[in-house]
Amino acid sequence: MMENTKLQGPVPATFFNLQNLQTVVLKRNQLNGTLVIGPSISNQLQIIDLQTNAISDFNGPETYNYEVVLVGNPVCEETGKTDTYCKPPPLTSLYSTPLKNCPPNPCRSGQILSPTCRCAHPYTGTLQFRSTTFLDTGNSNPYETLEQSLNKFFQSHQLPVETVSLSDPRMDASQYLLLNLGVFPYGQDSFNRSAISMLGYVFSNQTFKPPPKYFGPYVFKGDKYENFSDDHGNSKNPSLAIKIGLAVGASVLFLLLMLAGFFVYLQKKKADRATKRSNPFAHWDSKKSSGSIPQFGDKEDAQT
Repeated sequence: MMENTKLQGPVPATFFNLQNLQTVVLKRNQLNGTLVIGPSISNQLQIIDLQTNAISDFNGPETYNYEVVLVGNPVCEETGKTDTYCKPPPLTSLYSTPLKNCPPNPCRSGQILSPTCRCAHPYTGTLQFRSTTFLDTGNSNPYETLEQSLNKFFQSHQLPVETVSLSDPRMDASQYLLLNLGVFPYGQDSFNRSAISMLGYVFSNQTFKPPPKYFGPYVFKGDKYENFSDDHGNSKNPSLAIKIGLAVGASVLFLLLMLAGFFVYLQKKKADRATKRSNPFAHWDSKKSSGSIPQFGDKEDAQT
């Protein structure tokens, strides 16, 4: 896949003879001349997608078991040909991740039934793939492979995800594949804020890599998530949350007061010791003593 890479010139006919060649996606380049496909092409070739180039003619076999797309080239746009290779690929598909024999169980407002038959608030968004190796959006194999890859990724990275769902594959105006994604929480009906942040990072940082057999680079646009499990817990029992907050606050205040009192006590003792060293008369009680003044130094010195 070399899409929109400014490739120029004709495509060599021998290029399609490469062994094990399965997919040729060279859309949005500047390839020109006659596209020639000889009899000795790879027996594994499935797709030749040269949309939006400058191909002026097509010379290939009358019948072939692979797809050729030349929409957006002079060979189609300027000649008015109606051959199969001048018809755009399907723009929509009815694919949606199937449910696993779920019994009739309507979900509450805002919740969605997951493929594993649980009602929840999934994290949703749109995957936009800049390139794919298939043209038939009605083929379910790529989507099933992508689902398996996503589920395996979330499990291996220990993210709180139970399963994923894919739906409504379609092409946008730029012929990029769009795919709706739903990520369902594990063990509860909604995600907390930390989990949503981790999921957003996984897609924005391209930590998750889609199966290269079918999908190329992608961009994920997440929908706003409003049903955080953190918020649900507070709304269900606000009085309990207030009581817990007050108890914690009182404990912290008591601890600070104890520390302050202990600090004052230490400072007072330190000041008393300093006073004794600098002024020996400060703590002398003449009523309890014999009336004599405390003596300092040796007796011999006092007699002199």
